[in-house]
Amino acid sequence: MTEVIRNDSLSAPVMTSIVRLTWTMLIVFLLTASLCLLGAATRPVGFLAGFWPANAVTAAIFLRYPPLFTPLNWVAAVFGFVVADLASGNDMVTALSLTGSNFAGILTASIFLKRLGSQATGLKGGMSILAIFFAAVLAAAATSIMGSHVSALLFGVPYANAFMFCFSNEWTNYVTFIPLVLAFPANFRQLLRRMAQTTFTTPWTEASYQRLFAFVLLILLGYGSHLISGSGAFVFPLPALILMAMLYPVFVTVGLVLLYTVWCQSVFFLDMIYKGVAGVGAEEIMSVRFAITLVALGPLTVACMNAAREALRIALDQAATTDDLTGVLNRRAFFALADDTLHMKHPAGTATVVLMLDIDHFKSINDRFGHSAGDDALKAFTKLVESNLRSTDLLGRLGGEEFAIIARTGRLRDGDILANRIREAVKQHTIRTVEGSMLSMSIGGVARYGRFDLEIEEALNQADAALYKAKNAGRDQVIITTA
Repeated sequence: MTEVIRNDSLSAPVMTSIVRLTWTMLIVFLLTASLCLLGAATRPVGFLAGFWPANAVTAAIFLRYPPLFTPLNWVAAVFGFVVADLASGNDMVTALSLTGSNFAGILTASIFLKRLGSQATGLKGGMSILAIFFAAVLAAAATSIMGSHVSALLFGVPYANAFMFCFSNEWTNYVTFIPLVLAFPANFRQLLRRMAQTTFTTPWTEASYQRLFAFVLLILLGYGSHLISGSGAFVFPLPALILMAMLYPVFVTVGLVLLYTVWCQSVFFLDMIYKGVAGVGAEEIMSVRFAITLVALGPLTVACMNAAREALRIALDQAATTDDLTGVLNRRAFFALADDTLHMKHPAGTATVVLMLDIDHFKSINDRFGHSAGDDALKAFTKLVESNLRSTDLLGRLGGEEFAIIARTGRLRDGDILANRIREAVKQHTIRTVEGSMLSMSIGGVARYGRFDLEIEEALNQADAALYKAKNAGRDQVIITTA
């Protein structure tokens, strides 16, 4: 009798992968089909679509989420386009022709920006927008070369007119939608919560009033352009958009720029588009679209350059305030924050403890295993200490193997409990060196109940004196003075 052995441990992960892949393909299909149907609903007389975000959004999604960049998901996207075309009234030949032209542009933009990497897709600096600009030109050209033939045959318009309309439409959409998807925050709810907290719960700062001024200015200039009208009125909101690009996150700026381009096209050019066959020149339509897009590039570039500047500022601040090896506060930053932390208002019935920590016989680790092993020991030691602290506690490296902590505790004796908990955690951990080595540490400290009556220098001096008592008592000890 042959016994059949079922390997359930393998079948479960395989089934999970299949279900996950199926759901991903379904989402890609539904998303692309919905975007295509949205574009088809804006179809003017004599042209394929007045507003077609499907190509730009599809390309951007595959760039924004690299795991989606697989053949099966591309097939799902193609099916989404074909099904939407069939649902909008086109025959199969037309649907396949239009889908082919659309994906010529989508693949062009995706591959071009993917090869440039994070320099293009990271939206950090003016080079990102320049790369998107050229990707949009190439993608719009690829789609228009093929799609304009279909448009000319379907509607009987000259190929040149169909090409200019299609190219300007695609270029505008790529320039505005790709940055929007790339800048979409990983945690959108957190962004909304932070913006709401900044606006409604925290005290307003000068930056808050600047953001409000920029937003009001955008509304006033937009309304002014509507009142004055005319071919040049669409540039009125530009100063407000540039100001907002300097004050708001990139995603917010890109969203406003997208609204601006849609508003300009709908208010100023919708009638012209619908009258295109009757006599409004395609050159004029293309000129206006180009002007809107070039105006939109200004705020987008400013927003990306401002994001790069802010990232550089944060990196410089971090370099100036953190220890390179361990990542905790360096000596200068610790002292800068210490006095404020010690003397800030705190709830009644709480105590404050200042601790000095020193790794016992640390020099022997360097001597026996080398400085690389010593660095590893310091990093492991720091992680252990941090895991026993709260986010409100201060931890800094004062030099070598000496660290300092400022912590708020409930009772006076809680400082001693905290110090011993850290000491035990370090003692029980094996530092991974060539042979393995156990660490121990000595801790000295000073604690006060209620108001802390010492400056940081004096507090550290007293904690240091207690530390040396702990070392003289045999090391691996905690001594904290309370008076």
